[in-house]
Amino acid sequence: MRSGLDVFLALPTLHGAVGLLTNVASLTADGRTALRALRESGVNVTALFSPEHGYYGLGGAGESIADSQHNGIPIYSLYGANRAPSADVLNGLAAVLIDLQDTGNRWYTFLATLGHTLRSCQKAGIPAIVLDRPDPQGGLIVEGNLAEASLFSMVAPD
Repeated sequence: MRSGLDVFLALPTLHGAVGLLTNVASLTADGRTALRALRESGVNVTALFSPEHGYYGLGGAGESIADSQHNGIPIYSLYGANRAPSADVLNGLAAVLIDLQDTGNRWYTFLATLGHTLRSCQKAGIPAIVLDRPDPQGGLIVEGNLAEASLFSMVAPD
């Protein structure tokens, strides 16, 4: 089985400025980070978006992460002052790629970050491409109660 990232890399290059929602845990089959692999394939990644724990995965659980940069590319934290990319940041992007290695558990915030990002891209008219990955839990067994609307949050998204 190949991840969505590995499949995407085999396709023709995406043209224009591209945003990437990811962290360093999203790797290709040969061990390259999503950012490195995309840039090496000719994708012009001009903005990074990071989920909880930050791009480098060093933030603590629930810790607010500030915006930063990586090798001259701005990293916009989606787990700090903002939970979704702003229209200003999305302006000028041809697309946003999303490659997040989730844990398959509801209490992890990546699913909510994915949803917020998809909604922002839709409002801005920017295509969003989810580079899907297999559910590490198998994806066949669903357990637990559904959250009531009054309890929706980053760990129980609507």
